[in-house]
Amino acid sequence: MQRSSTVLAFLLPVCLWGQTYTASVRGTVTDSTQGAIPSAVITVTDVERNLPYTASTDSSGRYILPTLPPGTYTLAVEASGFRKHTQPAFALAVQQQATINV
Repeated sequence: MQRSSTVLAFLLPVCLWGQTYTASVRGTVTDSTQGAIPSAVITVTDVERNLPYTASTDSSGRYILPTLPPGTYTLAVEASGFRKHTQPAFALAVQQQATINV
């Protein structure tokens, strides 16, 4: 019994360290013909802290903003030659992986 308690005591911190308390937003930015828009700038702003997080789309129009703190966010997309798109406020929960295609 003593030995199993000792092993459990050493493994418990490892198990707790692996938990994450973040969320992420990902998606694809396309034009009206479903063509990918590369190099679009995505800005996700934490509404409560007014703290922006930015990313750019890749050559296929994909983006990801990982490790965001849970909270309420707005999303804006800007690309040369296109009108700015804004997404109304949305909530992100712990470990949520939201997909917002624009």
